[in-house]
Amino acid sequence: MDASAQLRLSAGRGVSTLVVAIAVIVIIVLAAGAYYLVSNSGSKSTTTQSQASTSASVPSTTSSSTTNSSALTATSSSISTSESQTGVSTVTTPATSTATTTSASTSSSSVSTVSSVSSTSTSSSNSTFSLGVSGATTALGIDSTSLGPINSTASFTAQDPNVYVWMNFTNVQISESIGFYWYFPNGTEHFQSVGGSLPTGYSWDVGYGHMPLGSTPAAEVTGVWHVLAYVGGTEILSQPFYVGSYTSPLTVSFSTLAPVLNSTTYYPINSTIYYTTSSVSVNSYVLFSNLGSGNYNVTFDFITPTGTSYGNVSSGAFSGPSPSTYVYAYLDINGYPAANDPGAWQVLIYVNNNFSSPALVQQFFISG
Repeated sequence: MDASAQLRLSAGRGVSTLVVAIAVIVIIVLAAGAYYLVSNSGSKSTTTQSQASTSASVPSTTSSSTTNSSALTATSSSISTSESQTGVSTVTTPATSTATTTSASTSSSSVSTVSSVSSTSTSSSNSTFSLGVSGATTALGIDSTSLGPINSTASFTAQDPNVYVWMNFTNVQISESIGFYWYFPNGTEHFQSVGGSLPTGYSWDVGYGHMPLGSTPAAEVTGVWHVLAYVGGTEILSQPFYVGSYTSPLTVSFSTLAPVLNSTTYYPINSTIYYTTSSVSVNSYVLFSNLGSGNYNVTFDFITPTGTSYGNVSSGAFSGPSPSTYVYAYLDINGYPAANDPGAWQVLIYVNNNFSSPALVQQFFISG
């Protein structure tokens, strides 16, 4: 099978003054959207916090990843120029380490809403509702005003006080409990962020929790950790993150997955982590901010549900300083081999070919 049949990926980037304009538009859109939604709901954002028992039983989950090299044809382009490249790349993911402790602890979880009330009333007994997730990430913090993630990243060090997990839920028609369960690299439970609930009747809600890291024994346990998100007692996401010594030279101010990007601004439309075998494609979009002087490149590695690399593609070289730069890559689904691999996929995003630890990890699902 030739490269184009095996894998069809594309990557692009936007740099310099055009991206500054795009970044400003993004901020305005988000701010206007939040204002509209708050006004429409008739109330300000609310926060629910409570303490939960440590006796909750959650099955431990581990994830292994074996990454293979893959021939591919990639396209890298800015707004005004384009170039193509063909090559073979090998990406190696870090091995997990053995945890030094298996004790579990518990903290409160914050679940906040800045959301629009659904125009259709739905009974709490409706078991056929479809809860959506438009975004999920780990981060260094949560903005107290927008409730968005601050410095999204998948790599943490012993100097980072906390690891935050953030999720944006859509089509919230039934009030459900929400909890985050944190697992050591060896698969044993370490920590729980539980006790929150998603309020009923809202079109979207934000949920987040955190795990203390710096100045705790957990900071000494390096490797690939996981945080599992449960809604209504059902696991809906297993988000990996890395504890070690790596710090990305680029700061992520926004990231998401979407079925399509705006043809003019390249901003993602209808962000979601859920796709089907009939979906045309999935776009991975990352916006970096406050780039320092230097040269950079970003590699997107798409990982199949079996843990193998479907293929990777590079954005090509770009440089700073710059207030902001976005990069994106898309994976074709319908009519391509990816449609034959339903399940939980990951996008490992590496900066400057540092393949020991990704700067960001995104997850999406393909269903039959």
